[in-house]
Amino acid sequence: MPERFLLERARLGAADALASLSRGIFSLTFFRMMLGLGEAGPWPGTTKSNAEWFPQKERAFAQGLFGAAASIGSILAPIIILMLFIAFGWKLTFIVVGGLGLIWLIPWLIINKEGPKKHPWITEEERTYILSGQPEQELKTEDKGKSWGELLRVKKNWSVILGRFFLDPIWWMFVTFLPLYLADVFHLNIKEVAFSAWVPYVGAALGSIAGGWYSGWLINRGHTVNYARKAAMLLGGIIIIPSILAAIMSTTAPVAIVFMALVLGGFQFFMTNLQTIPSDLHSGKSVGSLAGLGGASAVLGTILAILFASYITNWILLFSLLGALVPLSLCSIFLTVGEIKQIKK
Repeated sequence: MPERFLLERARLGAADALASLSRGIFSLTFFRMMLGLGEAGPWPGTTKSNAEWFPQKERAFAQGLFGAAASIGSILAPIIILMLFIAFGWKLTFIVVGGLGLIWLIPWLIINKEGPKKHPWITEEERTYILSGQPEQELKTEDKGKSWGELLRVKKNWSVILGRFFLDPIWWMFVTFLPLYLADVFHLNIKEVAFSAWVPYVGAALGSIAGGWYSGWLINRGHTVNYARKAAMLLGGIIIIPSILAAIMSTTAPVAIVFMALVLGGFQFFMTNLQTIPSDLHSGKSVGSLAGLGGASAVLGTILAILFASYITNWILLFSLLGALVPLSLCSIFLTVGEIKQIKK
């Protein structure tokens, strides 16, 4: 994995640990901003690592496992952090969590010291299996990495940028407003919200794995990568929209929470395949660069969505507008990407 990825991981752990030094809102905000800078690196880094270590038919499933792990972390983190907070206080909690992020770098450096072409721990059979299933190996010239300007000039790349601009706000808006929605509409108290808010993340974890498996299954059955990725994204979108409508029409909190789990499950079903497209279009450093541009676009879309949501006082309208982002994302992807295949120039 590139040094840049390791630097971002180190910054992530350090920012979390240094938050223990906060003395007020401004210092805490600064360390939280540093945390955001560090957090941005692993996601495009994972897309690039998956492109290196998996044949194309298995990349979406690998991406799905990564997304599922992140969702499981979202389930476990509140419990673990609460226990640390009760036992040691907030300062030591920041130090422990940040320290774990730094310690994690040690096994990563040992295990991922080389790519599959040169890694001493894999057999020749495994190496051949990985590399023979990567279409970029057929290119005559090695991709040394395109600049942002070069990537932005190619229409296909805008499928990732626009697709994530419209899709990502669905996740962050649900994560942000889910506790408020449950408390306001169903009058749940803090303990009841905390007890039930983990359920949608289970749906997200299952959706990540299912979405990656589904596109790989289609490829193994003889369909093209283009067909498999588009079919999986379309199916994810089909899951999201009726689930949103069912959630806002629910008359009890448990039913609403189940449908919200389906919303986040459909989201990850869709997102897992969208995040795999950079490795379908590019090789080498360009994979991470395009994934990074998609991540930046996702953050911009989320910021605008949250600002816009502050003017909406009706829950039905808010969630309905989130549902409308799904066809916008699908249309932007399908109209710009054309056939999903390696860009040779």
